[in-house]
Amino acid sequence: MGVHEIRPLEGLRVVEFTHFIAGPSAGQRLAELGADVIKVEPPKGDPTRPGPGNANASHFLAFNRGKRSVVLDLRDPDDEEAARKLAAGADIVLHNVSAESMARHGLDGPSIRALNPLVIYGSVRGFPSNTTRAGQKGFDGIGQAESGMVWVNGTSESGPLKLPYAPVDTATGDALLQGILAAVIKRLRTGQGSEIEVSLFEGGIHLQQAAWSKFLQSGRSPERIGNLEADVAPAAEILAVVDGFVIMSAYLPPHFAALCQLLGIEELLDDPRFATNDTRLAHQVELHDLIQAAVDRQGWTVREAGEAFESIRIAHGVVRSYRDILDDDAIHDSGQLAEATRPDGTTYLALNAPYRVAGEQRPKQSPPTPRLGEHTAEVLAEIARGEWDHNQRHVA
Repeated sequence: MGVHEIRPLEGLRVVEFTHFIAGPSAGQRLAELGADVIKVEPPKGDPTRPGPGNANASHFLAFNRGKRSVVLDLRDPDDEEAARKLAAGADIVLHNVSAESMARHGLDGPSIRALNPLVIYGSVRGFPSNTTRAGQKGFDGIGQAESGMVWVNGTSESGPLKLPYAPVDTATGDALLQGILAAVIKRLRTGQGSEIEVSLFEGGIHLQQAAWSKFLQSGRSPERIGNLEADVAPAAEILAVVDGFVIMSAYLPPHFAALCQLLGIEELLDDPRFATNDTRLAHQVELHDLIQAAVDRQGWTVREAGEAFESIRIAHGVVRSYRDILDDDAIHDSGQLAEATRPDGTTYLALNAPYRVAGEQRPKQSPPTPRLGEHTAEVLAEIARGEWDHNQRHVA
């Protein structure tokens, strides 16, 4: 990014009362877009802050870079009042803590928007506020389970399986970001603030939009089929080669014919079990085993399999570990990685936002992760000078 480049949200102020992943991830994306993001933390800090024995420390480092940290004890009347001034003076307020706690301290959406109608107020809940389960707490695993994701993942032998990388938290944070950005545009056009609510329940369902759409149209619940495909075959076939695993798809008739010819199994083209997509779906296990046996006979390496699949113009890839990806040129050449600084001053590699803007360079240095309360005095001084008085400052 050029030195004089104006980032899209520059000049906007965000105050977040967030912890763990879903809320902080939205705040970090807003910071990357240029907003001044104030992270309000309790005296002991976000539970994911790095510390002895904290297994969640990587979460804090992943989702809180480039923010200012302010420590406020909301049990203290003066700190509670400071929090309200910050929220009322912000352009955007985010929270994924208890809605009851926010209301108890006068930090809920209606209270803050009564002070400043232009505020865009975003919240993350476990379940939507207009349902009978509004008060139920949630975290990523619950979002996966309650949205059907755990039920359909796995095999008939394994039983339900959850995914290990917090997909619902991350997707719900992205949904909050989308809602906030839409509200920013709405405010530019209408001069009105908004309240945006997302939930882990809805975020989990949205992640499965293709499967849910099929279920809603057909009425048939998806089955637990592991690496098999529900709609087309052979598709996303994971195949073992001598030094790893590859993945390929060849479900279109010309591609399936080319694959059979490449592997020397042309007889499958005349086999009624594999004559159409529907019959191939019905016999996926047999088809996979026959393709795998043919690949075994080739004795290919990962590289050789890729070259062979490329020669017949079918989609293919490599099943890579995180270490494999880090050692590959693509993640470095794309600018996906940036060097970031921990609160203790040591450095680590972090992920940039997953998009590129033409003509701009992705940053090689990520803003640092703040120390607990690093900016408390600075921000309280801004409040004292009236810089957070929404009646005095320009709000876009």
